[in-house]
Parts: sequence; structure tokens; C-alpha cells
Amino acid sequence: MGKLIQLSASNHFGDCPKCKKNDGHLNVGRDHWYYCKRHQVKWFVGSNIFPDWLDETFDTWRQNEALLECFMEIEPLQKHKFTVDENEFFNSRRKTQLQMLLLTDEHLK
Repeated sequence: MGKLIQLSASNHFGDCPKCKKNDGHLNVGRDHWYYCKRHQVKWFVGSNIFPDWLDETFDTWRQNEALLECFMEIEPLQKHKFTVDENEFFNSRRKTQLQMLLLTDEHLK
């Protein structure tokens, strides 16, 4: 699990709009999600930004994904605003990576 980061001018990844905090990040494959347990919210911050995903297993990613499924996706406080082109790029990468993970997972069974 990622490091807890409190709201500050340098917090590039945002915070929960209700409590102005976060509980760190969880990885689902290369994708990184910040979240707030107290308010059951999550927000996507990017892919392959933090290297800790490389040390995790498929089981860890499945557990993280299962936990995050219960959370509502939101726009956090103080989040970097991507351009439309950046969003399209990241969303297409995220979809492709998830498809590759699913194909790899099916192949391993």
C-alpha cells in the first residue's frame, strides 16, 4: 500500500473533498488509485507513476480491486487537471493494460 499523503500545496494527487485527507494509494496492476476509507471514495491518479506496483502480485491487485469496487469514484480536492488529450491517452492505456492483465490471467489458469 502507498504512503499516506496529507493535503498541502505540493499534494499533486488530491484528497477527499469531505475530510481533506487520503489513505494513500492502492495499485491495480500499473494503475494507482488514492482513496478515503472513511468516506468510501477513490480517485484515479495515473499509471506507472509509483514503482511499488512492480513488487506486488496478481492476488494483491485482485484484493485491491475488490476493495476499490465498493468505493465511489470522485474528483478529489487539489488534483492536477489533465487536458482532454491527456485523459484520452491515459484512459486508452488503462483499458489496454486491464485487457492485457485479464488475458494474461486467463492464460495462466
